[in-house]
Order: sequence, then C-alpha cells, then structure tokens
Amino acid sequence: MATSKKSIATKASAVALAAALLIGLGSYSYLTGKTQNIENEFNTNNNSVELEETTGNKYDIVPGTSQDKDPTVTATYTLDSYVFLEVNDATGGLVDYDIVDGWKLLDTISNSDGSTTYVYYQLLENSGIKEINWYNSSDSTIKLYDEGSYTYIWDTNSNTITQLDTTNNDQIDVTSSFDLSTGNMYNHNETTTILQVLQGDKVSYSSSITNEQMEAAGDDISLTFQAYIIQAQLSGTTGDSLDDPLTAYKVVTTGASVYVDNATYVSLDASSSTNLGTQLKNAINNASSSETTVVVLPENSNISMSGYSFSSAINSTIVIDLNENELSLTGSIAVNLTNGDDLTIANGTLERSEMSGAAYSAFSIASNSSFTLDNVTATTNGCLCYPQGDAAEVNIVNSNVSGNGYVVATNAATVDNYNVEINIENSILNASYCPVLINVPGTLNISNSTITGGSQALVVRAGTASVNDTTLATTLGEDDFWTSYDSSNWGNGNAVAMAVITIGNRNGTYAGDAQVTLDNVKLQYDTTISGSKGIYMTGGVTYPATNSTPNKAILYYDSDSSIGKLVRANGTDGSDYTVVYKDGTLIPNE
Repeated sequence: MATSKKSIATKASAVALAAALLIGLGSYSYLTGKTQNIENEFNTNNNSVELEETTGNKYDIVPGTSQDKDPTVTATYTLDSYVFLEVNDATGGLVDYDIVDGWKLLDTISNSDGSTTYVYYQLLENSGIKEINWYNSSDSTIKLYDEGSYTYIWDTNSNTITQLDTTNNDQIDVTSSFDLSTGNMYNHNETTTILQVLQGDKVSYSSSITNEQMEAAGDDISLTFQAYIIQAQLSGTTGDSLDDPLTAYKVVTTGASVYVDNATYVSLDASSSTNLGTQLKNAINNASSSETTVVVLPENSNISMSGYSFSSAINSTIVIDLNENELSLTGSIAVNLTNGDDLTIANGTLERSEMSGAAYSAFSIASNSSFTLDNVTATTNGCLCYPQGDAAEVNIVNSNVSGNGYVVATNAATVDNYNVEINIENSILNASYCPVLINVPGTLNISNSTITGGSQALVVRAGTASVNDTTLATTLGEDDFWTSYDSSNWGNGNAVAMAVITIGNRNGTYAGDAQVTLDNVKLQYDTTISGSKGIYMTGGVTYPATNSTPNKAILYYDSDSSIGKLVRANGTDGSDYTVVYKDGTLIPNE
C-alpha cells in the first residue's frame, strides 16, 4: 500500500492525575490555606500513573519560611512511555519552588486568567522484552519454548513464531510479539518508577514578601500539579514510536486517539454554547495549509451536520478524530476535496445519508487530494467515495464500510479522471451493487480484507489491481442475471458481465489494459447456479482514436488462490486478448 500523505498512529494509552496546592489570600501579612488532592487512575495497555502527597493540607505563607510538600508521580509501564507533568502556577510569585532534575521543560503556556502552566516531561524507557531460552527440536530449523499451557514454535527457516495451545491444539501466528533477531518476547516486563516533583519536597516564601504584595495577589492563589502518561512505543518493533514529545503531550491532554507528528490539535468543547457541528466546521475552515490539523471530538459527543460544510477547506491536511463517536453527515451534496485537500476520518462511526442515489458519491476526491478512513464503521445510501483526478487517493484501512451502490468507484468520462490510487487494507466492504470498481488507468491495492457485493465484488475495467490475502464474494442468486451481459454490450458502472471479479472491457472507450494479480485470494459464490462464475475476462476493444492498440484483460494468480470458474471471452475480432498466468506460467486460452 502506498504511503498516505500523513503518518497516523493509534494512541497507545493516556492517563492523567491532578494534585493542587490552594492558598487563600486576605489582607494580613500571613495567610492559611489547604491542599486539595484529586486522584484518578486508569489502566490501559499496562500504563498507569498516580500522583500523591503525604505532607498534609495546610499551607501558611509566612515570609522567610518553608513548608514540606511532596507531590510524587508513580508510573507503571511495560513499554517506553512519556510522563508529563503540568505545573499550573497561579501564586503571583509568592511561592518559591524548584522542579527536580530529570524533568525537562517542554512548553510554557500563558493562561487567560493570568496564571502560567509549565509543562515538563520524562521519557521512561523499558524495552518490554522478556528473555527466552529456546531449545532445539529434532528439526534443526525449529526451536521450541514452553510457557504454561503454551508451546512457542520458532521456524527459523521462514522466521515465524507460532503459539500452540497444548490443551486444545489451537495455533496462532504470534511473530509480531517477538524480536526475531533474538527470539525474545515483547510486552512482558512491567516497570514501576517513582518520580519526585519538587526539589527537597518543599515550597518556600521569600522574606521580602510584603502585605501589599499579598493583597495584590487576590483572594485565591494556587499551585496545581497534574500528571499524564502515554505509551511512547507503539509496538515492540524497533523504531515504531512517538518521537515527538510535544505532539505526544497534545494527544494525551486533548484525549485524542490518533497521533500525527507535528500537528496542531483542536479539541471541540461539548460545554460550549456553539454546537459541535459549527465548531467542527470552524476548525476545518481555519485549518492551516502548512501543517496537519487534528480535530478531536469530545467523549460521548455525536455530531450531525451538513456534508458540504467540508468543501471550504483549501489545500489543508485535516484529521477528524471521532474519538469513538458518530459523525452523521446529512444533505445530498458531496464533500468535495480539491486543491490538495487531505481528509482523514478516524476511530468512530460515520453515517452519510440523504444521497440522491446509489451512484452518487458522499466524498469526491479531486486531483492531488486524498481521503482516508482509518478504523471507522461507515454507512451510506450512495457510493462512499469517488476519486476523480490525477493522483487522487483513497485509503480505507481497518474499517467496515457499507454502501448502497458502491463503496469506491471511478468514472472514465474524461482523461482528467485517470491515474487514481485506491488502497484497501484490513477492512470489510459491502455494497448492494459492486463495492470496488475501477475503470480508468490507475492503481488499486487490496490486502487482508473481505469484500462482498450484490452483483460483483470487484470490477477492473481498466487499471492495475493487486489483491492479496483477501476473500471476495457475490451474493448474486438470480439465474438469468448471471449471463445477462456475457454476450451483449456492456453499460455503465456495474452493468457488465456478472462474476465475483470482472476484468477487461467489452465495448466503449475505456483507455487501458485491465490487469489483476491475485495472491492467496478466495472467491465465493453460489456454484450451483447456471452461468455463475468466479472470474469473467474479456478484451480486444480498441483504445480511443489516439491509440489503435486493442486493450487486454490480464490475470496473474497463484496456487494459493481459489478462483472458481474462469471465463475468457475473445475480442470482437476473434483474437485472444485475455492473458492468464498461474504461478508465473502462461495458460493458453481454450
């Protein structure tokens, strides 16, 4: 799969604690007050943080004295993690303190109430690796390791590790949980680190403080501490980490569920008098063209808004972090991504209703623009996305998408729609017609997915498609419909020969060969129906007037693929314009 214009990673964990020193001021030369400790603990992915104090709750500002105060951060983690410490200073300069060495100043924030927040951080390192002693089996390429009811089998020839449950013989590929250079296991060592906050566990008061200074400070002053933790290592593999602590801090404090390097994070406010739909629109309209803007929806805050509100973002890279909420876009007008717009919708539910028909697109992606769904459950009563320009890009990753007519489809009406890129990975796609259709020169990549259509699962009328480790299926069950376009002219869209995969072109000016490569792909359909087929191929139509070369339908597949019945139709002049290779060997047409 081609690299998207952004790098997005799902947040590993984020937890926050707070403690506060609250000091009340009056008109006297010394005052009394008390601390308030607020503690919340969240355990996610073996990351947790606690903030505690043991030094009591009364603080008297007496010039020239000091008092014990010992806020302490306790972090528990299995992989490298950032711990952040916020010190919100609203003491008016009356309270002196020093932060313990080891905390690095990350940011200084001037607040509207006149206080200042100092942000510190530490990177706590823990490889999370458990050293394992393997023993050799009778096969020199196999190593074994036993742990409880599990036996781990390391095939050093294929460099894969399988977990065998010895109680029921279930086997799971767990290669990603190991460092293959050593065979050691990730994510098993838990570490707890205690971090002091204040030098000497004290606060102090200058001997030069005057009554006038305390009166000027106001009635309430405070010194507030808050701690956060976020997993810096996204997985056990080397180099897969959150390298930018400032961005990691933005993620954990906004409650975001995605991480984008050097992005601007905008949190929508559920308590604001401005509704969330308007806030989202404003955030998109104000997005910078020079850096990514991540818009974070607050928890338990679903949004409903008109879809065309998005079209005003120009040359911007925007990530909408649904944060496990639902975004419902109404209205029949497509969301138009133009002029280099790059929109990602991540981590939640998307509903795109009120489309004008099954062939109308919810998202239209023009030249040099891109649209990405990442970990989204999406439904639409039309076609979800329509890439329609040179270098237009669609990415559907870790998502479950249902469309009425299509999920993603192209249009060959003009050469301006050519050279698109479509990437589908680890996803489930369903459509009442055909989930995926490409009919222009371009690239389609599908991996580790399940795609089911009411007619075809995949149509490649032109372009190059690569499909691996995927199941494609059609639910078509009508006997006559299976053969309705086998020998008659094809129409537009999915009005072509019926099969799980249809490759090539029978008629019309669709410029380009149609090439499909299948690697470990399973085709599913009702084989008992007369005329049903796994793959239909045809070619031989001459390109537009600028090129007199007839187009070809080309198929490469391997022995791990189950394709069912293959139909190869000749071109209109009787020549063989269908080309098939199995495991690299040319298969002549019968």
